[in-house]
Amino acid sequence: MWDIGTESLKATLTADDYGIHNLSFNPDGKTLAESSNRTAFLWDIETGVVKLTLIGHRYTVNSVSFSPDGKMVASLSRDRTVLL
Repeated sequence: MWDIGTESLKATLTADDYGIHNLSFNPDGKTLAESSNRTAFLWDIETGVVKLTLIGHRYTVNSVSFSPDGKMVASLSRDRTVLL
């Protein structure tokens, strides 16, 4: 993650062996959701540490998105399910 105001690197997020499929920022700008193999991760923007790991899909998580109020995350998977 880059701080565009200072043009400096803020944090590096390391993906698992399956790579990153999608990223989504929480509306408050403090959390970043990442989709990967069968998992979604919620990263703390300030620390670069995973705050929460969301598990439940049987196949690749293709997309993640926050609700407008930032209180829920939807994950879309190749297993044809959306989990909230």
